[in-house]
Amino acid sequence: MLIVPPRPERAPVSLRFPTWVLPLFLILLLGFFLAVGYFVDSRGNLERELAQYRRIVSLEDSRQREMRETILAQQEEAKRLAEQVAQFQEGLAEVDQLSDQVRQMMGLVTPTPTPTATLTVTIASEGAAVGGQVAMSPGATAVPLSRATSSRGQRPSMGMVSANEQQLAVMEGALPLHTETLNTLIAEANKRLERIDPGKRTTKEQLEYEMKLLAAAPNLQPLDGDPGVSSGFGYRVLNKVREFHEGIDFSIWYGAKVMATRDGKVISAGWRQGYGWTVEIQHEMGFSTLYAHNSRLLVKKGALVKAGDVIARSGSTGRSTGPHLHYEIQLNGKPVDPTKYMGFNTGE
Repeated sequence: MLIVPPRPERAPVSLRFPTWVLPLFLILLLGFFLAVGYFVDSRGNLERELAQYRRIVSLEDSRQREMRETILAQQEEAKRLAEQVAQFQEGLAEVDQLSDQVRQMMGLVTPTPTPTATLTVTIASEGAAVGGQVAMSPGATAVPLSRATSSRGQRPSMGMVSANEQQLAVMEGALPLHTETLNTLIAEANKRLERIDPGKRTTKEQLEYEMKLLAAAPNLQPLDGDPGVSSGFGYRVLNKVREFHEGIDFSIWYGAKVMATRDGKVISAGWRQGYGWTVEIQHEMGFSTLYAHNSRLLVKKGALVKAGDVIARSGSTGRSTGPHLHYEIQLNGKPVDPTKYMGFNTGE
């Protein structure tokens, strides 16, 4: 290697190197560039990994922030649903309490629809044993609630939210039953109101008393099947004499089962002028029933009987034109129309 100085007065300098120096220098130079290249590539990879990590951290922060918002929203939803459940339960409890009070006032034991009866009286031709006919006629799906969703779709529900939603769904599913029960009570109340004199339901106290009377009144049929009614309650002409008939007469043959129409105590069992062999039973709230013209009595005075118990056998004793049953209901000693109370089977 010859080094020429910039000034001509100075002599050039000549350097000699061994032949192995140049390959070594080239090798070192190549190694340097390779090292630089590796460093640059490693730095690029680290920067890319760092950028990816930053994206992951940013995504995780966003997800956690969204989860926090979701949790807060679910807590608010759980609180709102808990309030709805409490209000719903309170409302249903009030409805059930009111229904129980109404059923108790009307003498209904259960909220199931009760059988009703209609009595059609057809006056028989003159000379028939003092018919008509009595006919008996028979009286939810849970709703799923929608849930709020995030930008990722439907979010998972918290346990409290899910429990409240299920409880609400169960109560909503019970609503049709409550509605049916209330409709039944309304229909039953309307039927009773139709049988109460408008002048006796002007106040709440009067209405409650009349409802209790209907509930306590003898309400069953005194005979099996569909006996005909040969003479109704009220004025009639018998043997060309106009008289007030204090009960109703059922056309029935000898020996038919005569049954008590309400629980009570037998206060009379024996022969009575005009009525023949007669049973009289005292019931609650001033009601009493009388079963006359029997051929045989099966109870004695002082006996306690249940509704449906057989107390006598039908006949034609006393002042009678033929075999039949004379049936009376008295309230505080005054005769009342039995058809007003027949048909309310309050034991159902």
